[in-house]
Amino acid sequence: RDNFLLMDKSGPVSILPLDQGSPVKAWSFTMPASDVSATARFTRAAEIVFSSGDGSSDTCDTASAYELRFALKDISSAIGTDYRAKIRCEVNGSPVVSPDLRFADGEYVWTVTGAPSAYALTVIFDGDDVYAPCRGEFSLTVTPVLTGISLDSQSAKKEYFTGEGLDVSGLVLKEKYDDNSTKMITVTPDMVSGFDSSRPGRQKLTVTCKGFTATYEIEVREKPDPAGAVTGIRLNSDSTRKVYTLGETLDVNGLTLTVSRSDGSMETVSVTPAMVSGFDSSRTGKLTLTVTHEGFTDTFEVEIRAEAVYQAAVRSVTWQKGSEEDLNMTFNRTENDEVTFERFLFLEADGIVIPAGLYDALPGSLRLSVKPEYLETLSPGEHMLLAAFTDGDAQVRLTVHAKAPAPDPAFIQDRGSGYDFRFAFTVVWQGGREDGIEWDLYRPDGSAVPKKFNKKIVSENEWRYEAWFPSGADYYIVERPLNGYAVRYENVGAHADVTDRCHNGGTIINYRVPRTGDDAAPAVWYGCALAGLALLFLTIHAGKRKKDRDR
Repeated sequence: RDNFLLMDKSGPVSILPLDQGSPVKAWSFTMPASDVSATARFTRAAEIVFSSGDGSSDTCDTASAYELRFALKDISSAIGTDYRAKIRCEVNGSPVVSPDLRFADGEYVWTVTGAPSAYALTVIFDGDDVYAPCRGEFSLTVTPVLTGISLDSQSAKKEYFTGEGLDVSGLVLKEKYDDNSTKMITVTPDMVSGFDSSRPGRQKLTVTCKGFTATYEIEVREKPDPAGAVTGIRLNSDSTRKVYTLGETLDVNGLTLTVSRSDGSMETVSVTPAMVSGFDSSRTGKLTLTVTHEGFTDTFEVEIRAEAVYQAAVRSVTWQKGSEEDLNMTFNRTENDEVTFERFLFLEADGIVIPAGLYDALPGSLRLSVKPEYLETLSPGEHMLLAAFTDGDAQVRLTVHAKAPAPDPAFIQDRGSGYDFRFAFTVVWQGGREDGIEWDLYRPDGSAVPKKFNKKIVSENEWRYEAWFPSGADYYIVERPLNGYAVRYENVGAHADVTDRCHNGGTIINYRVPRTGDDAAPAVWYGCALAGLALLFLTIHAGKRKKDRDR
């Protein structure tokens, strides 16, 4: 060890190291001239280490004595020898006579008591022939003990109406300590228990602070209804939207409340989206929505359906040049048809937008009437009309026919005032005859016309139908074939090329379906005819070859 202490009769003597960097240590010192009997004594360093508190300070109250624990250590290890005889204790610089000091297993315990105050505790080791002297400082704060609390509720709120919240602003809480000191404490709502303003009556509230409690009383009274307070609501949902498609937002238009008040009055309140709960259009199905107003609720049902599409009432229409009639079409929406008209954007033909002044758009689904001055600009043949909407479109195939030739004068007969257009067609049976035939008459826009035709039997397999109408139009017949028969149409004039319906002057030919079960289309008949001609040719050719051989 390099630690030592040089002593003479009166105490330590100052020494000076000569060479600290040398492995061999050497020191020089000067002895007092009057003392020739001094001796050099080598000692080991020691220190005092506190284990109480944070190692240098701590706090306690007056309820019990404080035990200051420390150890006398040599560099890092505790010194196991009991040196209480060499240890002195001081409080605030004053020696303590016979301190209460214990020693066990290398640890010292100094028991300290005192009134509330701050204390500087000092432990001094005087040293001996082995260890050098040392000292340690420790700060101790002694606080008073809380002995109780007092509550002053004179200025506190003690009368409440039902539904009110707790008010602690007027409460004054005082802490009392064993040294007769006091401390004012701010009361917070979480320190108070027993409060319930949902029901009227007297209540005892308890204030708790550090384990001590104090009480005071309040009274809760029934809250009077203000003049005109809401007493009930009734939901009026007859005029509101009830059907939605996936992804649509809530629409509260037309949704109102009839509000009843305590003074007997009633008023109508419009419902806002914020008043409605339960709406979810992310999935299909029925939903019950709740409307809340002033604490009252009422409900109504809506339905979420799959995405809607637009469609035409008739997918194919015809118009004849020279007719001077509007082309009427109706479009609807598969869901929420009431929005069809408001979502309509424009009408186009063959990809070109028709000017808005050349057609009329009316509600009732969506009814469009295209004016003849525009239709006359279209060439005869097929055209594609498209009605565009904000969220979709619908198409209609239009067939424009050339202007019809002048009617045969023989067809025009006087049938009374206003009925001068004659419509006639012929029904022919091939391969048999039947007692009846089912057919429907249609206007150019595809709407049905009541049957009021006279039937004339020309022969067993030919019938003649005729009727008179107030004005000329491009009427047409569509037949529903009987079992075992198929239908072929033969038209004249402007409709000679139309094969799927019978126009004025045309013929409906009913013929039996071939026994093979094939469709009785004209191609089948032509095929059979060709097959017959081929068979006849082979028969004639075979007979000729036989005659050649006989020669």
